[in-house]
Amino acid sequence: MDERWYYINRQKLLFMVKELHKRGYGKLQVMPSVSPNGMSWRCSFYNDLRQNPYPASIWLEKYEYEIFQDEIIHAAQKLADFYAKDNMEFIEQCKGKNDEYVKWYCEMVDNLEAEELPYAFDDYYSPTNDLWNTSKDKKIKSLPKEYEYFFKILDDSRNKKI
Repeated sequence: MDERWYYINRQKLLFMVKELHKRGYGKLQVMPSVSPNGMSWRCSFYNDLRQNPYPASIWLEKYEYEIFQDEIIHAAQKLADFYAKDNMEFIEQCKGKNDEYVKWYCEMVDNLEAEELPYAFDDYYSPTNDLWNTSKDKKIKSLPKEYEYFFKILDDSRNKKI
């Protein structure tokens, strides 16, 4: 896959979440990160209770490799239809309101440049001061105390390594 399509497709995943928020799934949240080798961007979805994270970037890869082979041609609305159909049990856990998160998320996604991806952490970057990084070396202000959750996830994953 062309590297450019990789970034475009993953950014569409982020815009799909914005669409799902509009449909009443306001408790849906994202946890973007970079893989340990730094070669891939990951994004998990979770509900506002932060239970049962869903590996959304793996779901997206199914469509890339099995269906499209390149740039995903569908808009965020159609991807949201596919996602809701494929993941009905998970998405129902995200039904409801979280106005603070949805407002922050919408602004964050709308401020990304073309082909720019945010990440809360990677193996070398631990979140601090409520900031996320992006693939274009920018900083994004996250919600207050959000970094504490991501730091815990990162710390837990590091402790599992042998």
